Amino acid sequence: MNRTAWIATAALALTLSGCASVAAQRARTRYLEAELDRLRYPQPAEEIWGDVRRLLMQNEFPLADEEDPREGIQGLVVNLFTPARPTEIDKAGRRKLDTGWRKDQTRVHAEASPGEGGVQVRLTRLVEDQTEHGRGKPSRDVDLELELARLLAPQEAARIEAGIPKPR
Repeated sequence: MNRTAWIATAALALTLSGCASVAAQRARTRYLEAELDRLRYPQPAEEIWGDVRRLLMQNEFPLADEEDPREGIQGLVVNLFTPARPTEIDKAGRRKLDTGWRKDQTRVHAEASPGEGGVQVRLTRLVEDQTEHGRGKPSRDVDLELELARLLAPQEAARIEAGIPKPR
């Protein structure tokens, strides 16, 4: 095999392995989204919300001053420029909050919705796009949701993890 053919073969192999990796990641994400959509926590919403906030703090997402004991007293100017918003509770009992920016330029929008069968939690990651002076596309953070499931419903989390499609 001459050098050009060898390089072309190697490039094709790398491309195909990259495509397989992307396809495996997409399959994993789709599976986790479907399973986490079905997951409901039986605990009271107040209890779950405390665990959501603790998980966000453990993952170094800054919460609004009122909710994050690590922050202490911050000035009004700092609070004006942070996207962090404290918990809001609507008439249906749905809770939501926004974290501030983490050092890796990501933040989270968290929602907990009580309903039939328990409370559903959705965590959405937002990425700051430095090149376009805007925000990247929000995406559901299934890994953070799975981490929460390990805390609140370990058996369900284990069942979900056992079903994650294996890369081929």
